[in-house]
Amino acid sequence: MRSMVSDSTPIKRLGLSTRAYNGLLNLDCKTVGDARRLHPDVLRRSPNLGKVSFEEIRRVIGPANYASVLEEIAKVREARAAMRKRRLEELARETKVFNDKLTKLYASIGETYP
Repeated sequence: MRSMVSDSTPIKRLGLSTRAYNGLLNLDCKTVGDARRLHPDVLRRSPNLGKVSFEEIRRVIGPANYASVLEEIAKVREARAAMRKRRLEELARETKVFNDKLTKLYASIGETYP
């Protein structure tokens, strides 16, 4: 069954029509996995793909694989949150050091840092 094609299979090996093949290339799809990660609306709205080409692609590559895309998005969000947290901790440390220096400076001239 052709829908059991591996994600790593190059699209040039699928035996697609020229229009379908070129349409996927224009969407920067080089492997079956690239094509499966595309939302169906992206394929449908591509100016180079009509209904027949869209159906051919869907029939040949099988179902879309949104789970891997959602996992990648979750990982990116977690990494960004961790980076923000580290940066905020760093800023808090820098602020404390700065405030400590100002307190000492004010104390050296007999004032109290506000």
